[in-house]
Amino acid sequence: MKELLENRSFQLWFYEVSHGQLLIRSPKKNDIPYNIDIIFSGVEYISLPIFLNEISIDEQVTDTEKHQVSSALGKRFEYNNKIYVLCSGQNRYLVCASHMKIKATDLDLFELPFDRVIKTGSP
Repeated sequence: MKELLENRSFQLWFYEVSHGQLLIRSPKKNDIPYNIDIIFSGVEYISLPIFLNEISIDEQVTDTEKHQVSSALGKRFEYNNKIYVLCSGQNRYLVCASHMKIKATDLDLFELPFDRVIKTGSP
């Protein structure tokens, strides 16, 4: 996983309130044939800029960061969701979500990696 995040710049690519889905993407380029997608579901809290240089994921959440999320949500932090810490340079950014996955994709620029079925018409 760590190798996927190295030497890539990332962007807050997509957020959908109704499904609580967040996509942070490092898009493919001419010399790099795949995207790196960081996909979150069950998102409750986001604190990060739109553009991030090379990032890493820190498994250790500080008490101050837990307090920051609790204060922002207006409730005591509960562990049915997890706080994910994205580090870029000396900065630490937080996402509180139920799940996160990182994967390489060959999707087109505006294709999204979310698994969902959209029903149209009569059943």
